[in-house]
Amino acid sequence: QVPCLVALDLHSTTAAMGNSLVLYARRAADLALAAALQHQLGLPIYLHEAEPSQTGHLAECWPCGLAIEVGPVPQGLLQPAIVQRSRLALQAAIEALEQAAAGSLRLPRRLVVHRHLHSLDLPRQGDGSPAALIHPRRLGRDWQPMRAGDPLFLDAEGRTLPYAPSTELEETTVWPVFINEAAYGEKGIALSLTQRETWAVEPEWGQALVELAARLETRPGA
Repeated sequence: QVPCLVALDLHSTTAAMGNSLVLYARRAADLALAAALQHQLGLPIYLHEAEPSQTGHLAECWPCGLAIEVGPVPQGLLQPAIVQRSRLALQAAIEALEQAAAGSLRLPRRLVVHRHLHSLDLPRQGDGSPAALIHPRRLGRDWQPMRAGDPLFLDAEGRTLPYAPSTELEETTVWPVFINEAAYGEKGIALSLTQRETWAVEPEWGQALVELAARLETRPGA
């Protein structure tokens, strides 16, 4: 059995993430494929790395891979718009690989990523039950900046608990993602904080994807 070379992991999310991409490392081929998709479809990119408690993702197990997230949609529910948006991103990824194999792939000069900083849980009571909820003014605002002092949680008495950087190294402006994601509640994650960065696209990224796509073209049944 010939091993897989590229893994495109299709996900849906209850959070208001829209169409987005998730990377788990800074591998050259992954970055090239993400850059191609961002250039074509304008998709935001979440770089989820340096989180020791969360490893072993499907896309990490192969030479190249990323996750395509689409939402919001309730868990287990099929919606035509979500299916169509997933198909659009999948088709764009396949076309990018075909262009790389043909030597015609053109990458942008810049890549915008949202680099994972850390995740936050809801405030908790002594028995572990939630002591607050995501603030209504923060719900549905994935990918939008949050500054120190902005509303973050709302407690049972209706008091607003603002965002405050947890360390001196944390920026005073962050970009939350996966806000109130249903599947992450049991993991103690109410939202994840990211830092928005713009990177120059390196020539080595495209070359790595070209070499990998050429291997795909020569595989039996490819």
